[in-house]
Amino acid sequence: GMVWRGDPDARVPDSDARDGRGTLLRRPLLRILRRSARRVSAGARSASVTSPHDPARWADLVRWVPDGPVLVSVTGGLGVRGASALVAPVLRGVVVQLVHALPPDDLRIASRPAGPEWDWLERLPHATDGLREERAGADRSAAEVTATGEPGAWAIRLALGGREVVLAA
Repeated sequence: GMVWRGDPDARVPDSDARDGRGTLLRRPLLRILRRSARRVSAGARSASVTSPHDPARWADLVRWVPDGPVLVSVTGGLGVRGASALVAPVLRGVVVQLVHALPPDDLRIASRPAGPEWDWLERLPHATDGLREERAGADRSAAEVTATGEPGAWAIRLALGGREVVLAA
């Protein structure tokens, strides 16, 4: 199997976002980003903008997204909606970022979407034994799927810091 090796440049919640046992606390991601951005002075921010991965630059770039009313909280899940050709890569990107930043002890993948394009999830060290296939909205009738215009939907269930998080598209 694969062996997870952390990236020293990967950004994970700072120490005050964890309790004494290393478990992630239930805080919204946006609050953590805002608090981190406030700690950087304006002079230090302009000096550190040389790196495209600088947290202050990232916070400035994503502060406002036109035509995208988005509020993200990490307290239960993340939903992505749109054309499947656009949504599936976003969902894959979120998973790749999470497995790159967090070790298998902190992040477990419990289920994956059906289909061969998601088989790669089974090979990750974060995958649980007996990883099950799941389809978001599988409990909806065919008439409901046709009415909403969303025939393809995916869900990935994760265990993050001991609690379940659902990524759905």
